[in-house]
Amino acid sequence: MSVSARLALRAVVLAGALSVSNLYGADLQSLINAHINYVNGGIGQEEAEALRAEARIYPLELMFSRRGDGERAEFVADVHLQILDAAGQVIVDRASQGPIFLAHLPDGQYIVTAEYQGRTQTRRVAVSRARHEALSFYWS
Repeated sequence: MSVSARLALRAVVLAGALSVSNLYGADLQSLINAHINYVNGGIGQEEAEALRAEARIYPLELMFSRRGDGERAEFVADVHLQILDAAGQVIVDRASQGPIFLAHLPDGQYIVTAEYQGRTQTRRVAVSRARHEALSFYWS
């Protein structure tokens, strides 16, 4: 990984940490998101490459894209993301700040819902620290 890619990844991680810590206590949503270690970003080629390089250390990887010009897919960042655990408790409920979302979640079953431009997709996923799960959400 290049030095600039490493710096970009560190900036993304720091921004994510600061955004959660700055919101801490501001509202209930900050409390929901605060106990989950995640990175969200991937805007720009270097940042996307840096996140993809680090994705394997996260048990859950989500990618958001849509059909671009012709048949070409392009990343989207304005996705509303919600993750529920097996008991139906909201684990993550936030607007995506980038097309790649990486998370360390406790082992278990989850329902992931992603909404983009009024269209919702839902997936079930089993998360385990012993393996990497990658889900792609694509809107045409």
